[in-house]
Amino acid sequence: MADNAAAIGWGFAIAVLAYVVVLPLSIWTLRTFELGALAYLVALAPMIPVIAGAAIIMRRIEGLDELQRRIQVQALGFSAMVTGLGTFAYSLMERVGLPPLALTWVLPLLIALWGIGIFLAKRKYT
Repeated sequence: MADNAAAIGWGFAIAVLAYVVVLPLSIWTLRTFELGALAYLVALAPMIPVIAGAAIIMRRIEGLDELQRRIQVQALGFSAMVTGLGTFAYSLMERVGLPPLALTWVLPLLIALWGIGIFLAKRKYT
């Protein structure tokens, strides 16, 4: 089990590193070259390591015991609700002058709140 967790950890680290490399390369390519329809594929290139990271997270969750899975479900529920309500409220406030919120902030917000949700959910069981 520990070897599997270590492999998953390394796999996730590689996915994050790939994202850190692919995102600026994609942005640079889009700003430097006139690509026509190919620009859509280049713009989506950072999704490849993001999807790989998501698959690794799902594989890790599958290996958890029932209590740890319950904690993850509660954390994800917390994250989804706070992200949904927060972005909805912000979009309403855009009508009175707040600048538009770029959708690229939603996934990082969801992930950060998931981490907070894990902390809060674990407190119930310790």
